[in-house]
Amino acid sequence: MDGINERFEYIYEQTKHEIYRYIAVKCRCIDDIDDLFQDTYVSVYQYLKNGGDITEPAGFVKTVAKRTLGRYYGLLKRLKLIEERLSSVEIKADDHDELVDVINELVMKAPPMTQKIFFMRHSLQMPFDEIADRLDMKTNTVQKIYYRTTDNIRRRLEKEELL
Repeated sequence: MDGINERFEYIYEQTKHEIYRYIAVKCRCIDDIDDLFQDTYVSVYQYLKNGGDITEPAGFVKTVAKRTLGRYYGLLKRLKLIEERLSSVEIKADDHDELVDVINELVMKAPPMTQKIFFMRHSLQMPFDEIADRLDMKTNTVQKIYYRTTDNIRRRLEKEELL
């Protein structure tokens, strides 16, 4: 079992950043990223535990991530997600931090692509050109979406006298 754990840790350390970015780009909702990431590596571990051999870790884990995304976003799941998003958006921020509440509210009300760009820029600290490449968009378009969002946030914070 120790050999499996060591092999898994090696594969995880070699692939975790690229796979996290891959999932972030491909997922439909930023709230799903961590769950999909975890599910991907659970599957990799189970494969190793069942005696599987991984000769090309990056390619193998990316294939597992792709399959995990496909299963997660099946037709029924997509319909459920759409229904939930249309009914209400729940902000998960500290009640005492009004500034964070307003920023989260504005980002979560933005279109999914805007949410993804904002997440990739701030949480993954990706440069605009890499975000554009991953999303198959022009860099100027990504920057325009991002700066429009930050301008809206700034105006709202000024209006509510939080800045």
